[in-house]
Amino acid sequence: MQIDAKDQILKKIYYEVVKVVDGDGIIVRNILTKIEEEIRLYGIDAPELTPCRKLKQDESETQIAGSLLMKLAYES
Repeated sequence: MQIDAKDQILKKIYYEVVKVVDGDGIIVRNILTKIEEEIRLYGIDAPELTPCRKLKQDESETQIAGSLLMKLAYES
């Protein structure tokens, strides 16, 4: 496949962080359109902030108590 440099268009989009979901995700808002999106950080798996199925899974995989994992989630 060949790419022609003349066909390349650089598009800049500016976002502001609205909310930190947890240690591996944020909610951002496009400054121009006001549309919000969730961004998950690739390759990072932070503990969950609230009790859920994923927290139970992390508990059994790591052998760490869920209460400690939630404390670590706030740290991350």
